[in-house]
Amino acid sequence: MPERLGHYELMRRLARGGMGEVFVARQMGPGGFVREVVVKRLLPHLSENASFVEQFLNEGRLAGLVQHPNVVQVFELGEDRGTYFLAMERVRGQSLRGVLRHQASLGHRVPVGQAVALALQALDGLQAAHGLMVDGKPLPIVHRDVSPENLLLSEHGQLKVVDFGLARARTSVAFTKTGVVRGKLPYLAPDLLQGAKADAGSDVYALAVVLYELFTGAPPFDAETEGALMYKVLYEAPRPPAQLREEVPAALEAVLVRALEKAPERRYGTATELASALRAACGPLLSQVQVAELGRLVEPAVGDVAEGAEHHPTLSTDAPLGAAAAPRGTEDLAGPASPPSHVGGGTVDLLPLPPAPERARRSPWTLAAVGFGLTATALGLGFWWVQREPAPVVVPAAPVEPPLPVAAAPGGGDASPEPAVLPAPAAPEVVAEPAVEERRPEAPRRKVAEKGRLQVFAKPWADVYWRGVKLGVTPLVNPVAMPAGAQVLTLKNDQLGVSREFRVKIAAGATTELRANLLER
Repeated sequence: MPERLGHYELMRRLARGGMGEVFVARQMGPGGFVREVVVKRLLPHLSENASFVEQFLNEGRLAGLVQHPNVVQVFELGEDRGTYFLAMERVRGQSLRGVLRHQASLGHRVPVGQAVALALQALDGLQAAHGLMVDGKPLPIVHRDVSPENLLLSEHGQLKVVDFGLARARTSVAFTKTGVVRGKLPYLAPDLLQGAKADAGSDVYALAVVLYELFTGAPPFDAETEGALMYKVLYEAPRPPAQLREEVPAALEAVLVRALEKAPERRYGTATELASALRAACGPLLSQVQVAELGRLVEPAVGDVAEGAEHHPTLSTDAPLGAAAAPRGTEDLAGPASPPSHVGGGTVDLLPLPPAPERARRSPWTLAAVGFGLTATALGLGFWWVQREPAPVVVPAAPVEPPLPVAAAPGGGDASPEPAVLPAPAAPEVVAEPAVEERRPEAPRRKVAEKGRLQVFAKPWADVYWRGVKLGVTPLVNPVAMPAGAQVLTLKNDQLGVSREFRVKIAAGATTELRANLLER
């Protein structure tokens, strides 16, 4: 007997995440009415948490306001015996992440014209949210999580934006928490990483990243660690797509380069602006694209975007970090904070940090040889110190006056040894030579070994203080030099009235990452 939830029978579960479950369901009505839908429900144990319930209800309220062919429709926001759920349009097809995987498995890339056609549909859906009007008043909605996982392509070639779980209505104070950085890192605009508010422009930037990925098969920025990836997003220019794919027209590449500019004022500010630029840059290519052809990009074996979590990862709210479907670097920054971790090595210029395993693979014989060499060197220096000429060191202590009377004695042969001591005035110069020993090569090494570097990532954003000195605002991507050992940091968010102390152990000669959640106790 299928489980019932409100007016729906849950047929089978498609996915489960940290916050919700997704099912294919059947809506039954009078006169034999039947409609298949997708139902997302809040996990039962979270229904007692007011903040999770509010976030879930917020998603339903906002997504239900946007009525557009390129946005997945929400039919109902309901509650049944204390369980909250969303009933949504069922899309038979595949996410763009699945499309990219399928094309890569065939050794293909999405044709340039078709990639632009897909981007235009997504921009139309986003513009519907950004330009939303309610009762004659503007209520712009920012998606904040535009990525290939949240763009669904039906088998008929229609693309739809899905999952407004992170969305916020910019004009609604109740829906806004300033400073909370959310979304998938490779698709976040640089200004968001620096504390700016999400807006329509940040959604447009994310869509430009998706388009770059459709062209080249890879996002414009990639790295092994979050810190290195943040640095690239903030400071490095992406490789021109034409270098990775020759058939990308120069005019189209220019549009994409502008859409990925670091400064918001240099990018396209609205979805309509980017759509107009794309149409102007590749009109002939678009004229050759048929909507039905886009549906052929969907993997034939899929047939239904909801057939398995790997083909529909976005329907799961707040998917667990490290899920198989998530590419490297696409972790949700608003997800559960990870414990502090250490990244081996580190450079001042913030190039990607060398992985710790490389050092671990050094041969033990090499380490033994180095240790033996250092020991032999130390012994040799000690032996030299003991065997060096002692006389010049003793001579300065003796005054020159006593020898002079002896030298003045008349003809005394007993005084003949004394002139050999008279060169002693040169002794101060000889004594000055051992002063070179003050170079003490060990001292600088000891100072370096006693320091490490620190990066801080926090949820939500926070000012970082150490011993009363402000180090910066999270994300603290630029590693800060810190004394090695246990240190206490204070993270403050004055807007939320939150201040917490975190103890972190700084590893000598390495970069330590602190990941903190100010809202957890």
